Amino acid sequence: MSIDLSYKRILILAIPIMIGSIVQNAIALMDSLFLFYLSEDDFAAIGFVSAFYLIVISVGYGFSRGGQIVMAKLDGGNQYKRIGIAFNTNLFMLLILATIFFVFVRYGSPWLLKYIVSNDVIYAKSIDYLKFRSFGVYSGFLTLGMVALYTGVANTGFLVIATGILLGTNLIFNYGLIFGNFGLPKMGIAGAAIASDIAEVAGLISFGLHIIFSKDFKVFHLPSRIIANFKIAKDILKISMPLVLQTSAGVISWFVLFSLVENMGQRELAISNLARVFYLVLSIPLWGFSVSVNTLVSNSMGGKMFNNILVIIKRTSILALGITFVVAVPLLLYPEYFVRPLLNDEQMVVLYEAKDVLRLLLVIFVFYILGTVFFQGMIGTGNVLLTLTIQLVCVAIYVSLLLMGVKLLGLSMLQAWSIEIFYWIAILIVNIVYFKYYFNKEDDY
Repeated sequence: MSIDLSYKRILILAIPIMIGSIVQNAIALMDSLFLFYLSEDDFAAIGFVSAFYLIVISVGYGFSRGGQIVMAKLDGGNQYKRIGIAFNTNLFMLLILATIFFVFVRYGSPWLLKYIVSNDVIYAKSIDYLKFRSFGVYSGFLTLGMVALYTGVANTGFLVIATGILLGTNLIFNYGLIFGNFGLPKMGIAGAAIASDIAEVAGLISFGLHIIFSKDFKVFHLPSRIIANFKIAKDILKISMPLVLQTSAGVISWFVLFSLVENMGQRELAISNLARVFYLVLSIPLWGFSVSVNTLVSNSMGGKMFNNILVIIKRTSILALGITFVVAVPLLLYPEYFVRPLLNDEQMVVLYEAKDVLRLLLVIFVFYILGTVFFQGMIGTGNVLLTLTIQLVCVAIYVSLLLMGVKLLGLSMLQAWSIEIFYWIAILIVNIVYFKYYFNKEDDY
């Protein structure tokens, strides 16, 4: 058996996943972009509170990936009838999880954030956002379950349409509810939360209708009459737990960074959120390539073609670096030429003050891309416990350096951001050492 390792094959695998990743991240980006035009207070607040809310969503994402892996295995084994049962089981588990996190976000977050946020304005706006955004936990988690089905059975074409529906709905209602257009009330950051909830419901409905009426899913016995299966639930839970910890650990580190920056001042928080917008936009290609390298390495492991693994990682790294930096270099070095027509003079001040952080992102992205591609390659080998251990240790060191650097040494915002470079260098070095050891082992094997 041979596996196509061409650059074209890697791109074909990556592009649909890039689109699927937009589904999960576009709402936070669009909220930030609209609130940037409302006020610096709202823009600073959304940067902080969206990092907090992303922790919740990351748990749902980890569980949905567990369901995705189970459905992919059933698809590979031609057990099509059980895919419908696995899909229902995954949704049922996500629904239970969503209920738990709805209670936490709605009623627990005001108490928790009171001990984290130092600025009363940021705190009040964060609570306004979460009061309405808490309802989106249900639609957000269930949408992730839908995406898990599409990617699990490699039927990703509809993701493009669903993304368009979600973005279009969010665009309309953000414009209406944030600024008070179309006869809707002007609600500011609370309006952004409601618009996001409505957009996710629209996306969820589009997925549901497509699954019910599309002939592509009839073979999987969808919709299935069986609500949940205990054995499949155990399999999903077993696979999901390490993925939840991995995903959450990375997101929590973002929240720690933004919590520390929030204590530095409102302008610093606004600058960091603007940098985060650029960071997320430029990460879109990497999200796709991460899944590509993971899939191809897994296939090579299954076929015992171990010599393919470093070839896959090398070619994926070249593609990810090339495509990302073609956009990143001009955008991060000369951002004013790209966004000047969209910003007023006051907003341009924030952009100019953010230029040092934006330039720093160029250095971060070199190690971020290489570290991520190698790390996803390691995950593809199936060594889940080792990858989990590496991520948790590296995140713990990163967070410790952040806390000590900012709290004890008084590091600036820019210096706090720069610590991420050491995090990705550590990830990269550990992975290089692992693959050197791993290949020696396989030679012996």
